Formats: sequence, structure tokens, C-alpha cells
Amino acid sequence: MAKICNKCNTSIGTRSQKIDCGFCLRLFHGKCVQLTDTQIKNMEGFYWKCIDCKNNENTSTVLNGNISENENLIDVIKELKESVLSLKQEIQELKAEKKTNFNIEDVIKEMGERDSRKNNIILFNLSEANGSIEEKKKLDMESAVNVLNKISNLVDFSNISTYRLGKNTTSDIIRPLKIKLKSHDDAMTIIKNKRKLKSLEETKHITIAADNTPMQRDYFNKIKEELATRIEEGVGGSEGGGERSTCSVCSTVYRCHPHRARRARNRFNCPNGHLTLKMGSCFILLLLLLLLL
Repeated sequence: MAKICNKCNTSIGTRSQKIDCGFCLRLFHGKCVQLTDTQIKNMEGFYWKCIDCKNNENTSTVLNGNISENENLIDVIKELKESVLSLKQEIQELKAEKKTNFNIEDVIKEMGERDSRKNNIILFNLSEANGSIEEKKKLDMESAVNVLNKISNLVDFSNISTYRLGKNTTSDIIRPLKIKLKSHDDAMTIIKNKRKLKSLEETKHITIAADNTPMQRDYFNKIKEELATRIEEGVGGSEGGGERSTCSVCSTVYRCHPHRARRARNRFNCPNGHLTLKMGSCFILLLLLLLLL
């Protein structure tokens, strides 16, 4: 039976150069598939693939690629659904908590404001000079560097910026001076050593504070008020013996026997079973708070 070329549909002679597809096993004239005699001889021992098999392979590759992409999309959608469900559950849990009354946007805004202020310090009672705006700025810078050098000589005060807080009026009120330092570490170095100013006659009237946000200032003020209230309530006569304390949980005022106070060290137990702090601990907390300001 004569062999037929699958390209031209004519018989393939015994002397004609021919080649068969290694995948579909169909025969072709060499010239019908644009192969020279030399190329056919060089391909002996190798698999040759006809154009139809190549097209089928490309189509299969594209389909497999599309299937793979679709599977990846399905996985992404599943992950998104799980994330949404998790967020919904967290929101429901937050709504269930009565104490959760903050707005996430306010929290993000507060974090950003704290980050923008972390390199700043504020000087109070640093006298303002008279003159033009440029002269005032120059003198403020010189005065600020002079004061800060008395606190620490380890901080580089070059390329810092200063500006007064509040409106420029003709009143005798001295406006605070905000100073922007190079880093947060520099600001903390000044804050930690600010008490050095109190030992010098020319700077004892000057105070330094961190550039806190309004939320931070309100929080510190509440803590100071609470400590002051506890200290005031704890100071009084010695009727009944022992030391006086107020429970921070139920506000019960009671006295603790001196021996019990010594055993409890810095803690008292109120009659209702709550734990509160001894007056000495309140003083320590107040001292730590003042050091942070």
C-alpha cells in the first residue's frame, strides 16, 4: 500500500525524502513541510512535530494557563471572603463591648500627630525680644541654643527650627517657644536632663515639656487630678489608728492597721475585697508622672 503525504495527499515514493510526526505518526513529504534533505537527515533519532500537533499543544498551554489563573483568582476570592467575615466578627465583638467608643479614624489621626511631634520640645518663659520678625526669629534661635547647651552638650543643635506658639500681641505674656530637633532621641535627652536648668540662676524660671497632643495632655491632667485626690483623701488625722486609704474601685474610705500595712508593703485591701495603693505608692506614681512631663 502506497504511503500518502498528509499535506499534499499524493503518494510518497521510495526515493522521496519523507518525515513522520513523532506525536501523531503521520507522514509528510520533506518539501511539503519546508524541510530540506539535509535537515531531515540531521533529525534522525529525534522527534519532529507537525504543525497541527504544535497548534494543539499551544492551545492546551493557553487553556492550562487560563485554568491556573482562574484557580488563583478563586483562592484570592476565598481569602477575601474569609477576611471580610473575620472583620465582621471583630466589629461585632467591638460593638458588644460597652467601653469601646473610639473611632478608628481618630486613632490613626492621633498616631500621626504624635509621630509629627515626637522630635519637638517646648520652652516656657523664654523671654521674647523686640524688633522685626526676622530679628525675633534670630534671637529666639540664639536664646534656645544657649539654654539647650546648658542641659546637654551631646546634642547637635545645628539645623533646628524654632517658632513661637500663639498670636504675636503687644501684651507682656511670653509665648511658648516650640523647637524642632533632629531626632526623637535628641528630644528625649533634653527632656530627661531638663532639671539642670533649675540649678542655674539665669535659667531656673524656664521650663521644658514634650510637645504632647491635646489627647495626651488631657490624659496626663486626669492622672494628676486622680493622684492629687487620692493624696488629699489619704492625709488626715490618726483616729482609729493605722493609715487612711481610698479604694480606687468602690471609693470606700478605710484605715489599715500599721502591722497589716507593713505586711502588705505598698498595698492595702479594702473591706470589700478590692486592692488599692498605699499613699507612698501614690507619691511615687506622681513623681514618675512629673518626670515624664
